Amino acid sequence: MILNYFLYRLSLGASRVCFLWCSFLGVWLFAGLRGSVGQDTPNYTAHFNGLVSWSDRMDYFSSIEPFFALLMISFSLIFDSVSPFFMFISFVQALLVFNISGRLYHGGAFFLAYILIFYVSMHFNVLRAGLAALLFVQAILYSGSRKGIFYLALSMMTHVSVFALLPFYIYRSKLGLKGWFSLVFVCVFFGAFFWSFMGEYLSHKVQVYLMSVDFELNVSISMLALIVSGFFVYMVFDLRFSKEAIMAYLMMSIWMVLTTSFPVFHRFYQITFLLFLFFVFEKRFFGFENVSIRPFAAYSLMLVMYFSLMIWVGMLGEAQRIKSSGIGSLDYTFLPYEMFFLEH
Repeated sequence: MILNYFLYRLSLGASRVCFLWCSFLGVWLFAGLRGSVGQDTPNYTAHFNGLVSWSDRMDYFSSIEPFFALLMISFSLIFDSVSPFFMFISFVQALLVFNISGRLYHGGAFFLAYILIFYVSMHFNVLRAGLAALLFVQAILYSGSRKGIFYLALSMMTHVSVFALLPFYIYRSKLGLKGWFSLVFVCVFFGAFFWSFMGEYLSHKVQVYLMSVDFELNVSISMLALIVSGFFVYMVFDLRFSKEAIMAYLMMSIWMVLTTSFPVFHRFYQITFLLFLFFVFEKRFFGFENVSIRPFAAYSLMLVMYFSLMIWVGMLGEAQRIKSSGIGSLDYTFLPYEMFFLEH
């Protein structure tokens, strides 16, 4: 996937299209043909199999965000298996990833970071949050236009977590009076819609999450050093770096700290990190002609390498635990892909 994408960006002529298709098919089909891989896959399979009657389908709208619920219900009416649904979601995610990467100056770096850090989680496990995050980034690309409002609405109807990212859309849009009116209307409408249909479900989720809270922040020295280093690099060496990226870094740091006490904030931290990398790679920060790089961009690349290493070391350890004991840890969002082949 990654090699083909970089060959696509570097090549010319007919081979360029070939490399693009090979990369796209890899991103799409690797997750689309998941079998039973992914710890949330059985949950969504159970959702699909539970949509037997129209009563079940109407009740589903009160437990899941409306756009995702509409997709699930539509596929349940057409297909007998959940597999086409996973294929479709993976296809849409792949389209969004390639469109976003193609519109960034350093799209190759963004694509690499996405595959290494987010692909496994967002395409195999947290499907709603992953799809919503990509739709929100798409809304940022078209902010201030009708397309932007459209993608923003879709993202909010896919997972409620993207409401936390609204300040970035407002800042990017530089809305006039009409734009502000439209945005407020959209937010109020969907807020009221969510509460009227999902109020009981959301209240239950809050209670469940509160039960897992220890009300003590357990910030490690390494986490603190990681956060402070970023602000140090920015304040001392790169004050002119993208304000949007710094805003995202600040919010990401807050979510990261809160995650140590409130596990639910891990999802907010994850989607904010994705938005942060979008802002970092959006504009030019590196030049081959004089081999120069913006200091904060260099720090951001170090973050990508650090989190990639942490994720893949954790996944390899998880694979080893499953092979040796047959029991994995719920701390990880991905069961090794090879397990799919062991089942067949």
